[in-house]
Amino acid sequence: MRKIILAIAMCITMAFPASAMTQEETDLLATIIALEAKGEPQEGLQAVAEVVINRMESEDPYWPDSITGVLSQRGQFATWPYRNKPYALPGEEEYKAIEAVLQGERVLPEDYVFFARKKHGWMHDCVKIGHHWFGR
Repeated sequence: MRKIILAIAMCITMAFPASAMTQEETDLLATIIALEAKGEPQEGLQAVAEVVINRMESEDPYWPDSITGVLSQRGQFATWPYRNKPYALPGEEEYKAIEAVLQGERVLPEDYVFFARKKHGWMHDCVKIGHHWFGR
């Protein structure tokens, strides 16, 4: 299983310029996706990846322009402190979700930068995927 995960991670790294996403960033994003959405449908895992990448690529100066910056931004990802815990292990599904986003397959519009377990009044044009709400 670990070999499959590493092979997928290598394919992601080789298919895209190193400046787009390092192996460390890919592993970190996969870990946060696992912590945030383990057990969700593949579309939900991918939507979490898209929210992170949408924030990173946003022109809005509020969002950091790196994966690590987005994931570690204060008050954004409650799972950030748990990323190094023994149970924070991404699987093949999380890497596949990242690969799909980087290949250009999208389940959300590029301006969707929020997700939560419940729909908040400040979220606009929301869609529900699995147990999460995604929106602007």
